[in-house]
Amino acid sequence: MALPSFEKVLPKTDIDEMLVIPTDFMQHLPDVEGGHSVELTVNASGTQRTFGYYTRAGANRRPVLRSGWRGYVRDKGLQVGHKILFQCVDGFPQYQICAKKKIKLLGQETWAEF
Repeated sequence: MALPSFEKVLPKTDIDEMLVIPTDFMQHLPDVEGGHSVELTVNASGTQRTFGYYTRAGANRRPVLRSGWRGYVRDKGLQVGHKILFQCVDGFPQYQICAKKKIKLLGQETWAEF
């Protein structure tokens, strides 16, 4: 059985401010236990990164990665239109993230990790 994941083509908001996480993926992330944030350690191409995982209070809990996210964007050189793959890995709850961009390979467009 495949481990939970999501892929997302990055819009300007995800590049400039924070990564908005699909709400249905929240079930695979740690509970914020009465607060609105928790640190999330993620394997990013062999390097451990820490992101601040936040949710709003109330019914509209819109999950996001904030602190640490802009540093990852800068370090990877992410741009609007690039894609990320965020997934749970063996040893759940552990996570990894990888960046992808479109390339042409033998005349065909495809996504490649970078």
